[in-house]
Amino acid sequence: MDSDPGQPAFEPPVGTTFRAVEIPGLQLAAILCEVASFLQTADAYVKLRRYADWYEHDGLHFDLGDITFSEFFDIVGSPKALLESSPDDDCVYVGIADDQGRWYLRYRLDWDVEGRTLKGDFALTLVPELLDSFRQGHDRQGLIAESSSTYFDRIRI
Repeated sequence: MDSDPGQPAFEPPVGTTFRAVEIPGLQLAAILCEVASFLQTADAYVKLRRYADWYEHDGLHFDLGDITFSEFFDIVGSPKALLESSPDDDCVYVGIADDQGRWYLRYRLDWDVEGRTLKGDFALTLVPELLDSFRQGHDRQGLIAESSSTYFDRIRI
């Protein structure tokens, strides 16, 4: 469900999802800056949309409007920025997608159970056309790869 009736309902891309869980905040910020750089290099002029991704919370998905690459880098550039951009509700993620349906990024950062360490998760879904350049230019060590349909079928409530 998207909040803007003028926008078509969001559907994640069909392709491959790369994900990682329980990443320390500083490492997550570095990874997401690298991902943002890769996505900007793929098409610097594409329009971006930001979402409140409630797929794991209650299955909903809300369009929050346009976001620029500059704003994208701002919200992923540090653990503080990631924490401030992450919703307070459990299992609610920040979602960012291009308007061509070629990729979708979702992430969240929060304090661990003890409240001592920032830990986060992210998932990047790419269409097949972007896979080779992502694999060639980025260290995928530690990332779990699976089909996007398997991933989204599992996480959606």
